Amino acid sequence: MKFPATKRSSNYPHRSIHNMVSASELEQTLKERVPAEEVLIEDQSGGCGAKFSIVVVSSVFEGKSLLQRHRIVNDCIKEELNDIHALSMRTWTPEQWLEKKSSFTFN
Repeated sequence: MKFPATKRSSNYPHRSIHNMVSASELEQTLKERVPAEEVLIEDQSGGCGAKFSIVVVSSVFEGKSLLQRHRIVNDCIKEELNDIHALSMRTWTPEQWLEKKSSFTFN
């Protein structure tokens, strides 16, 4: 059986043939594309880059619904999402982050 060739990401030419996404690459991409005050990422896949939990704190989210916030983030990491199997996302305004920051954990 012949499998289609896996494309390499133009943004990350050093990725393996399986196009693993690292937490640091995902963090860098989000920081470059979302005007965020804070970006936190946890690789929950044991290092294979298939499952992430992220927190993005941005004043851009002010007055936006949860769906709108998630769309903003999804649009910014569209290419990376092709190689991620699961993504848990928290999108908070700076005010919300101040309330949650002291007790925040990814779990």
